[in-house]
Amino acid sequence: MITAQALAQRLRAAFRSGDPALPADERAEHQRLADEQAALRRVADLAAGGASLAAVLALVASEARQLFSATFTGLCRVDADGDLTIVALDNAPAELVVGHREQASAHGLLQESLRLGRPIRLVGLEGLPADWAACAHRLQITSGLAAPILVDGRIWGGLAAMSAGPAARGAQYRLGRFAELAGSAIGGAHARDELRAIAAEQAALRRVAERAAGGASQDEVFATVVDETAELFGVDAVLLLSEAPDGSYVIAAERGLPAGFAVGHRGAEGGDGVVQRVRRTGRPARVDTYEGLTGPAPAIARRHGFAAGAGAPVIIEGRMWGVLTAFTLEAAPAAGIEQHLAQFADLVATALAGAQARADLQELADEQAALRRVAELVARGVGQDELLASVAVEASRLIDDEPASLLRFDDDGGCTIVASCGGPAPVGTRTMIAPDDEGIVAQIRRTGRPARLDDYSIVGGRAWARDDFGVAACVGVPIFVEDRLWGVLGITRAERGTPIAAEQRLQQFAELIAAAIANAENRAQLTASRARVISTADETRRRVQRDVHDGAQQRLVQTIINLKLATAALAGDDTDAAARYLADSLQHAEQATADLRDLVRGILPAALSRGGLRAGVESLVSDVRLPVAVEISAPRLPSDTETTAYFVIAEALTNVVKHAGAGRARVVARMDGDRLTITVADDGAGGADAARGSGLTGLLDRVEAGDGTLSITSPPGRGTTVHAELPVAGLSVVGA
Repeated sequence: MITAQALAQRLRAAFRSGDPALPADERAEHQRLADEQAALRRVADLAAGGASLAAVLALVASEARQLFSATFTGLCRVDADGDLTIVALDNAPAELVVGHREQASAHGLLQESLRLGRPIRLVGLEGLPADWAACAHRLQITSGLAAPILVDGRIWGGLAAMSAGPAARGAQYRLGRFAELAGSAIGGAHARDELRAIAAEQAALRRVAERAAGGASQDEVFATVVDETAELFGVDAVLLLSEAPDGSYVIAAERGLPAGFAVGHRGAEGGDGVVQRVRRTGRPARVDTYEGLTGPAPAIARRHGFAAGAGAPVIIEGRMWGVLTAFTLEAAPAAGIEQHLAQFADLVATALAGAQARADLQELADEQAALRRVAELVARGVGQDELLASVAVEASRLIDDEPASLLRFDDDGGCTIVASCGGPAPVGTRTMIAPDDEGIVAQIRRTGRPARLDDYSIVGGRAWARDDFGVAACVGVPIFVEDRLWGVLGITRAERGTPIAAEQRLQQFAELIAAAIANAENRAQLTASRARVISTADETRRRVQRDVHDGAQQRLVQTIINLKLATAALAGDDTDAAARYLADSLQHAEQATADLRDLVRGILPAALSRGGLRAGVESLVSDVRLPVAVEISAPRLPSDTETTAYFVIAEALTNVVKHAGAGRARVVARMDGDRLTITVADDGAGGADAARGSGLTGLLDRVEAGDGTLSITSPPGRGTTVHAELPVAGLSVVGA
């Protein structure tokens, strides 16, 4: 590359000062050469003084306009993709601005010069393509000159001088000479700018790396990246987007964006904006104007006053982690900014990867610590309410202390808030989920999958979280307890937007704490079952005591009294009285025997002990006051299984007689593999509810105590079916 001193020597050798003795035409030519020499010397002196490339280019455009008496001049640089970017203008019309890009294939004077690789001259508008002529007419141009600019032997760009008057014959060659020599100064300035840019880039990268190595949080590292990008490229706004687990892109950091854009918000989808181009191609991209572009993203950019933008992918471990974008409010970004953005994004990717890895490790540690605290409560045997409250608190901690709520689905189609940490609704709040509800809870109930709403205002229909409690945004995940959709763990916000990857972190935590919730529920059910068993045993003892006292005991007492009276009558030779007393004693004794037999049958009938389940049930239904069809094909079973099966059938038939208003009933018991299945059905009124009947609740306790299952189907007006399954450890060798 030629130095500034060498350029000056070359200029002195190339031009001579004018000689007054020469003819006028030669003196004019020599004056033009002297003017060119002076102009180039000024350009060379500016370049040698270390001026920026932009300053050198501006001076080249200014000197060229004056030298060629042009209406306006402009310089364009050839970009990496072959298109042209205006890098300097002098006295140009308002519609031409620095940063404007033109396709290399466009019909322009400079494009034609670059295609030919030599200076050209335009005289008049006749014969021009329609778009050339229209543009020249609009700019009031009737002639023009254009010449390529070479730097280091390659075409760097071009210089154009456009005029409202005629261009002198051969002026294009003079412009070519000027462009050739100016190219040396431009090359030097360009090299210095490149060195400055590299130094600035390295300094920015060092600050990012120091921030990351110093243990800064992920958000702090992200913020440093956008700050350094804004300063490095001199843009008005910077946006760093990262890919969320669901494939959408969320704001990881921003600088200079208008109100309404915040970390955690979803990036706009659709359209032909910078981010969309980068995501589609995986390569750097730019948008020189958002005017005329369709889709949500360009519309948002226009609405907030952005004129243009550029972006580059952030690649971490071979995949696109996100997009780094820069926006300008007035002119288009500098030429080649997208390539420089890509280089910077490649360099900062290591720091971003490190921050991401530390954040992932911290999240894992936080989750494990939260789970450990919940597990300790389970081990201590705390109550279910205290445990669920702890789950809400830990979920809030995991998501940066955002309000958290825990909801449980009810059997009637509603849901109840069972725990909250700063949530909008108090514990105990209950609501029915309407069919048209489009909120998070309704979505999860329908799909059983995580869901998020960054903006409830766009949700139509009913959304009780928004309508009743003012929730603006929400993330929720399902909680499955023993393969059953138990409820929802959610994070709510009073403003738009939700935390990055919140559903992923909540889902992982929900899967871990599901076992704790199951243990708490089982413990609560066991406690309630034990209380019912104790209460039932006490009631059974009181009933046996009452039945014995009021029945057999009274009759036996009366029998003893009568026998004593008979003895006294015999001693007095009153045989008639003794006979009456003996007859009365016999009657009371027989009745006491019958009462005791009925009492024992209620506890465990003899037919069941002697003949098995079939005999016991046949004895049972013989006293039932409606037709009962019995189908029992099971062989003799272990006594505890037969006893449980008998009482399931007995209690079910008792409810049929007392409450069903049925005309008939049916009892079926058969072996299904290693399980005894029992079905008791009637044609009564239906509507049975185990929660309102102590008998059915007691059956459930008895069946579950034997690791069995009990279900009740009782639609109103369509009868009731009680179905039980009991595991059988081994079959008896006694015949059926």
